[in-house]
Amino acid sequence: MLSTGKPAREQIIGIRNPDNGDLRWTMGDHEPEFDEAGKLSKIIVTIVDITDRKNSEKALKESENRLGAFLKVIPDMFFLLDRKGNLIDNYIENTMIPSHMKAEFLGKNIKDLYFVAEHIVELAFLNIEKLFETGEIQTFEFCSGKLKFNKDTFFEARLVLCGDDTVLAVVRDISLRKESEVKLYNMSIHDTPTNLYNRNYFDHTLDKYQNTDTSGMGIVICDIDGLKLVNDTLGHAVGDDYLKTAATILCECFGQNDVVARIGGDEFAVLVKHTTTEELSAEASKMDKLLAIINSEERIIPLSMSLGYAVGDGTQKDLKALLKIADNLMYREKLHHRQSEKSKNIGILTKMLEVRDFITEGHGDRMQELSGKLAEAINMSKNEIKDMYLFAQFHDIGKVGIPDRILFKPGRLTKEEINEMKLHTEIGYRIAESSPDLMHISDWILKHHEWWDGNGYPFKLKGEEIPLQSRILTIVDAFDAMTNNRPYRKALSKEEALAEIVKFKGTQFDPTLVDKFVELI
Repeated sequence: MLSTGKPAREQIIGIRNPDNGDLRWTMGDHEPEFDEAGKLSKIIVTIVDITDRKNSEKALKESENRLGAFLKVIPDMFFLLDRKGNLIDNYIENTMIPSHMKAEFLGKNIKDLYFVAEHIVELAFLNIEKLFETGEIQTFEFCSGKLKFNKDTFFEARLVLCGDDTVLAVVRDISLRKESEVKLYNMSIHDTPTNLYNRNYFDHTLDKYQNTDTSGMGIVICDIDGLKLVNDTLGHAVGDDYLKTAATILCECFGQNDVVARIGGDEFAVLVKHTTTEELSAEASKMDKLLAIINSEERIIPLSMSLGYAVGDGTQKDLKALLKIADNLMYREKLHHRQSEKSKNIGILTKMLEVRDFITEGHGDRMQELSGKLAEAINMSKNEIKDMYLFAQFHDIGKVGIPDRILFKPGRLTKEEINEMKLHTEIGYRIAESSPDLMHISDWILKHHEWWDGNGYPFKLKGEEIPLQSRILTIVDAFDAMTNNRPYRKALSKEEALAEIVKFKGTQFDPTLVDKFVELI
C-alpha cells in the first residue's frame, strides 16, 4: 500500500495488483459513529477508485511539461490580445525582449508600446480584422528599427484565432533570414570576380525600358583585348586581376547611378540614363588616360580595351537596339586595335621570355644559330630558315605558364612536377595560336618534344609524323642543354654531348638529322 500523506480522514492510496503489476489509485475516508453513552459504536469507511482521475492528472501534467519544453526552445514571442489590441497575456522567454519587461505589456494596447511605429500598428489592426473576417491565419512582416546590434530588426507576425474574441500572435525575429536573403539577392545580381552587376541584372534592367523613349540614354560596351593570351600565358589568377582592373577603371569613369556590369568573359557594359555623345566621348578619353597610367607599371602584357558607345535619339524601339549599335562600334574599334597591335605581339612575347629569364644566358641565340645551320645543311629555303630562327627563339614560350617553383627548382623534378612541366608545349601552342606572327609555327611548338620512336609527348608521334622543324629543334635543344651548366649538373664537353646524341639516334632523334648534325659540329 502507498500513502500520499493526506490527513487521516482522507487518504489517497495506491494499490498494486500482485498478479499483473497494475496500479490502482483509491481515495479513502472514514466516519466514526457513537452510541447514546458516547462510546464508539462503529466506523463507516468509504473507498472510491480514482485511478482514472489520477491518470488524467498525470497526462495533463506531462502535456504541460511538453508544452513548457516546446516554448523554452522556440525563440518566438507569444501574445494573447483582444480584437481591440489590448494585451491579455504573453510569453517572451528566450527572446530579445528581457523577461523583466513581461509585466509591462499586460493590460496595454499595442498602440501604447513605444517601440512599435504607427504604420506597424495600422498593419496589425488590418490583419486582425482580416483574421476575424476570414478565420484564416494572417501573416505579415515589419521592421521595428534598430533594436539590437545597431541594425534594423525584422519580424514576422502570425495571427490565429484563439476563442471568440481573442487573438494569438506569434512574433519571430527574422533579421538573420532577411540578411541572408539580401546576400543571396546580391550574389544573384553581381559578378563575383569584379563585384559589378552581372549579365542577368543588366538584361533585366534593359527590359524595364521596353517601349520607352530612349532619348538621352547611353550604352557603353567595352572588351578587354587579348585576355585569352593573358590567361594562357600568365594564368587565370592574373587574368582575374586584369578583369578587376578594368572594372575599377569603369567605376572611376561612371557614377553610382549608372549600371556597370560584366556581361561576358571579357566584356563589360554600362547603362547611363542621362547623357550625351560628348559626355561619353569625354569618359572614353578618361579611360584611355587611366589605361596609360596602369600600363606604365611595366606590365608584361599591357591592358588594352576596345570601346563602343551610343546615345539614344528616340528612334530606337528599345535599349537593346541601342546596345546593338554600341556593340558594333566596339567590334569596329577592336579590329583597328588588332591591326595596330599586331606588330607589338612579338615584342610582348620576347619581353615575357626576358622577364621570366628561365633560359641560360645566350641559349636563344645559340639555338637560332645551330638550328639555322642544320636547316641550311638539309637545303631548306631562305623563308623556311627564317621560320626556323623564329621557332628556335619561341619554342619554349609555353614555359611562361609554368610555376616558378618548378621552373627554378635547383634539383631534379618529381614525377608530378615533370608532368606539369610537360604542359609547356600545349601552353606554347595556345600562345602561338593567339598571335598572328607565331600562328604558323604553333604546331611545331606543340610537337618539339616528340621522339622518333614514339615515346615523346604530347601525342607519341613516330618518325616523319613529327614535323621536320620539330625534329631539328629536338637535336639542337638537347645538345645545347648538355653543353651548358644546369643547377643540378655541370656541362658536358662537345664530344661527350655528341656521343649522347648518337646514343639516342633512332630512338629520341631522327637518324638522318643526327648524322648531318655530327658533320656540322
